[in-house]
Amino acid sequence: MNRSRMKDNRAARVLRLLVLLMGGGLFMSGCQESPPADGQPRCVTRQAADSAGVGDVLILEAEVRWPASAGAASLVWNPPADTLLLIARDSTLAGLPEDWQGADYELRFLATREGIWTIPPALLIGAEGDTLAAGKPFQLAVGARVPPEETQLRPLAEMISLKRFPYLIAAAAIAGLAVILFALWWWSRRKRAEEETSEIPLPPPDEEFEDRLDELLAAGYAQRGEMRLFTQELSWVLRRYLGRRWEQPAVEATRPEILRWLPQTDLAVGDQQQLAGWLARTDSIKFAGARPVLTETEELTTQARRIVEESESTYAAAHPPEEEEPRAAEAAPEEERA
Repeated sequence: MNRSRMKDNRAARVLRLLVLLMGGGLFMSGCQESPPADGQPRCVTRQAADSAGVGDVLILEAEVRWPASAGAASLVWNPPADTLLLIARDSTLAGLPEDWQGADYELRFLATREGIWTIPPALLIGAEGDTLAAGKPFQLAVGARVPPEETQLRPLAEMISLKRFPYLIAAAAIAGLAVILFALWWWSRRKRAEEETSEIPLPPPDEEFEDRLDELLAAGYAQRGEMRLFTQELSWVLRRYLGRRWEQPAVEATRPEILRWLPQTDLAVGDQQQLAGWLARTDSIKFAGARPVLTETEELTTQARRIVEESESTYAAAHPPEEEEPRAAEAAPEEERA
């Protein structure tokens, strides 16, 4: 009797296993079938789990197939916003024949509240708004998060007196002394560098212009036929003079920027126009690709010297030396006495 019951139980288990295998095989074959045998649109959904905790990320997979004659279609899935929060939606195209279309979707959502909820079905919507196919709803049980058990910290170890370790105090003293010595060395080096730079005063702007111009002429650009490079260097020398004499940015400034602050100087209008024409000629050589000849570079050099001379005379007239004022004041009483 017991043997017969055991045989019946074994037969029932085998039968149940066959049913599960057949059902699983049919489900998997239905998922992998491409296109469906009946030729109708299909939307198959699979839920990764039917239970979760608040804050868990869940996955809902959807596999959709529809005939190409139905036109464009898309997957629509609207979970309840107060319970499930959609955080990602990825899709991949499925390899199908030309007369079929399809895509595989992976929807990730977040469980925000505890309770038993119904996951709504995913819908395959056609271009005209018709529902071509629908998945099935799922039940989801969301439980509250169980706070982790409080872990007991180990008691602190007994404090060790530093008197047992005098080398720590010695190491700290040596490190502090090294920091102080480094700071003194750095400060003395910086002070020495400042003194060296302050001991070398710059020459007056006009003398610096003449020195740099002599160096430029001695470089031999004209002998090598490098007229354009000569013009570029000449423009830099004159701009350097203008920047120092009138205390304005001129080396890196463009021609329109120089012309904007030029009226603020003491130069006459004619001198300003001459300088504007000189800058326009050099800019055309530097940026427009014009190729100057030797006579043109000589003219530019002569004009640059004339601009510096006129600028110096204008500056001297507008800013007389301070020593002449006391001399004039002393000469006035002598004339009155005479």
